[in-house]
Amino acid sequence: MSVIPIKRILTILLAVLLALGLLATCSGSSSDTSSLVTPGNPTGDKWSVFIYLCGTDLETTGGMASINVQEMLGVSIPENVKVIIQTGGTEKWAMEGIDPEKLERYEAKDGSFELVGDAPLASMGAADTLGSFLIW
Repeated sequence: MSVIPIKRILTILLAVLLALGLLATCSGSSSDTSSLVTPGNPTGDKWSVFIYLCGTDLETTGGMASINVQEMLGVSIPENVKVIIQTGGTEKWAMEGIDPEKLERYEAKDGSFELVGDAPLASMGAADTLGSFLIW
């Protein structure tokens, strides 16, 4: 007869309890959808989406952040949603008109990318830089 160590039994028991907890959370369905948020909701709520787009070397060498912006511009944004994008954190931008020498703020709407503000160049990795964008 083999003896299973207590530590192994506790580990298995904990794994089973976690799995049951996850299954219970996933399977719980509710017919109350009043708390769901949907774009273009009938109550007329207005939403702002802030995108903090740090280009990094992925933008400098491959234009990856610019590709993301182009994809955003291809999406139909509802009237009650404002999308603001702050650019920075790269040596150069593939999209024409974005200045890598400062932080720029754009509004994306109707397929366009309109400059609505800027700030002096700062580290996009610094908490203060993100904070000043959100306060703005």
